[in-house]
Amino acid sequence: MITTKGIVLNEELRTKIESYDDEYLFRLYIPELEIGKRLCSPLRKDDTPSFSVFVGRSGRLMYHDFKTGDSGDIIKFVCQMTGLLYYDAMRKILRDISVGIRIQTTKIERKQSATTKKEIKVITRQLTDRDISYWESHGVLKRTLSLYKVYSLEAVFINDVLVGEYRSTQPIYGYYFGNGEWKIYKPYSLQRFYTNTNKLQGYDQLPETGELLVISKSLKDVMLLRELGYFAVAPHSESVNNIDEIDELKTRFKRIVIWYDNDEPGALGAEKLSTKLGLPYVQLPTDQAAKDISDYYKANGFLASQEMADKLLWQNKE
Repeated sequence: MITTKGIVLNEELRTKIESYDDEYLFRLYIPELEIGKRLCSPLRKDDTPSFSVFVGRSGRLMYHDFKTGDSGDIIKFVCQMTGLLYYDAMRKILRDISVGIRIQTTKIERKQSATTKKEIKVITRQLTDRDISYWESHGVLKRTLSLYKVYSLEAVFINDVLVGEYRSTQPIYGYYFGNGEWKIYKPYSLQRFYTNTNKLQGYDQLPETGELLVISKSLKDVMLLRELGYFAVAPHSESVNNIDEIDELKTRFKRIVIWYDNDEPGALGAEKLSTKLGLPYVQLPTDQAAKDISDYYKANGFLASQEMADKLLWQNKE
């Protein structure tokens, strides 16, 4: 007998699974996955590639076994692979996500980076009200998105393989740096970023000279700081321990301050970069329920964020 409670629980588990990126759920069990490309079936003995994962009509990834005719989503795939019932397969997926997917996807990305140069191609789309609302919740207006060449994307291809499509619950944004160089941002996915560039984010939008420059940790923070009245740039990771343009930037700006997250990785990254470049660094107070200025803005609004930025960036003025 199927109870209403059981149906609700199944839906809750399914909703949790669907909040993750399909590609990385399949890659948890099929590390060599290339979307749309045939491979030997992981569900049976198969000497001739006759299995594929593709984008279905709903926009979700589906698998298809060309020999048996079997097809379905990630949950059915795990059912077939393990012999588990539907509910138990969903519980397994969520357990596997929690213990394995971060490690595995990191290994995949490192392998790709070491062996291939990523060619990123995109299909752009008009910003929707939902897109604009997302960015405004972090203090970034449409005009600033345009200034920093931030686009809403319909689809993303890496080396001609489809790796993501826009859905209302899974938007995709692209930061364009010219010459085919992109940084792809998927805010609600487990793997949030793809990139094929090392260019300093925000560099092209700087004035010739200025009073103060902030080195932040993301383009989102760079754009918000611009809204708050500050010029900023960002490397692609807080683990970066050098900035090639720093000598030039020191001749253009009277003061340069590092502002990373106030968590452990941010603190370590800021301290390391500060020592390397001989620059001061600041962080949000740890008693704040926010690790960066974007989170702070979302919780406290424009005026409080401007006041906080002013206090931190000018508290140790030399």
